[in-house]
Amino acid sequence: MNTEMRFLKTALSLIHSSRNIKMSVNTVLRLLSENYGARYPSLFLKDMVTGHFTLEVSPEIAPDQKSDISQQINEWPLLSSLNVSGVVILSPDDLAASGNPFTEFARVSDTSAHFVMLAVEEPTRSLPAAFLTCYLPATPDFGRAIEVMRLFTKMLFFPLSNYGYRLTWDESNERGNATNALDGIIGQSTPMREVADLVRRIAASRASVLITGESGTGKELIARAIHDLSIRSSCQFVAVNCAALSHTVIESELFGHEKGAFTGAVSRRIGRFEKANGGTLFLDEIGEVSPEFQSKLLRVLQEGEFERVGSNETIKVDVRILCATNINLAEAVSKRIFREDLYYRINVVNIALPPLRDRGEDISLLAQHFMNQLNQEQSPNNVVKIRPHDFALLRNQPWYGNVRELQNAVHRAYLEQQDGWARFHFVRPLRGEFASLVAVMPETEVHHPDDDVAYEREKIEQALQRARGIQTEAARVLGITVRQLRYRIAKYQMSVRKF
Repeated sequence: MNTEMRFLKTALSLIHSSRNIKMSVNTVLRLLSENYGARYPSLFLKDMVTGHFTLEVSPEIAPDQKSDISQQINEWPLLSSLNVSGVVILSPDDLAASGNPFTEFARVSDTSAHFVMLAVEEPTRSLPAAFLTCYLPATPDFGRAIEVMRLFTKMLFFPLSNYGYRLTWDESNERGNATNALDGIIGQSTPMREVADLVRRIAASRASVLITGESGTGKELIARAIHDLSIRSSCQFVAVNCAALSHTVIESELFGHEKGAFTGAVSRRIGRFEKANGGTLFLDEIGEVSPEFQSKLLRVLQEGEFERVGSNETIKVDVRILCATNINLAEAVSKRIFREDLYYRINVVNIALPPLRDRGEDISLLAQHFMNQLNQEQSPNNVVKIRPHDFALLRNQPWYGNVRELQNAVHRAYLEQQDGWARFHFVRPLRGEFASLVAVMPETEVHHPDDDVAYEREKIEQALQRARGIQTEAARVLGITVRQLRYRIAKYQMSVRKF
């Protein structure tokens, strides 16, 4: 009995004291092998989006074998037996006739070993949220070993939930404090609360997520929140801006390359997929990926494997894919600009971020947050404040550049502060479509346009003139992104050369 108590005490200490629950479970499974002769002990976790179980932890099974076993176990008829008793024990004879996904491992195991499956049950519903499997030798201590494993599975449910693996769809999950919808994400408006609830519900899933929304709405912050709330949080979060990479560069950047693969490849380079192995890869501006590369990307998402540029060696990875775009991908699919099969592969779950103009009650919170950051970074002993009527002024702006534009405006008001008060004199009380452009333009003459289109064109021309045609500088003056500026230049068929 002392052996059982020591094992359970050690297991309890490990899973409650570590921030890396997968590593803790891996250690406990190794102890299970050492103490009870268990072979190939494995933990399967249920994906609450797809409803499928995935092999997450197994100290004796190679990573490139886990995906195949996961697929087979979900197709195994005996898996449904866990819903009834919470335990399945197969003798060697039963095992041979069952089509067990672990059959190839059985050949190197003790021929008298039984195959054991034990559910990690949700206490209120008695349904498996996860389960343990292993080969267990038929020794006199077989019954004790089963009981110890059952006690361990009862310990696992809440630690898995607490450390990021949401094992239920419980709507009563914590909603953060009064100002944060999620850690690091400011907001208490209904649209952001709805986004936060969805993030919590799908964080533990392996399903691909497409985050959509206008530029500046915080798509990368949401992607990081998904990663931080998942069981992958102890591994890397790798972000890639696809729009910044040309077709000739993106393959090497994502897949890596071998020395001598092309001119300038003086050494082997590890790609972003390999760096993110075990963690999360965030592909920002996925809509900018060229049609030529989309098929290669699709293969990685489907098979979880690729080759470095200049190599024939196939590399398998376990990566969760999160994508973001500010364009209408469905429309791009209809125009045959974006592959339909890739679109459905990355759009298993869609998170649509609301523009800042639809989050009115969050604007004051965000403005104060940005001001607090500036005070902390620049002058902790000389605090700059925002007047109440300026909060009202900010709330009445449409902020077409979204959170990024608001942050720029607060920064300028901080730099132009007077007597400890931020000065938002450049923000004018306009509600038209182009008020946000006015807010960040240098204050010259007061202009009240009757034709907003002509007015926007005029302001863009002024900015380009001031920047001598340099689009990055003109975008900075306007407080919008270069992409937004280029869209407007094309929209109005403007010639940049004349500037």
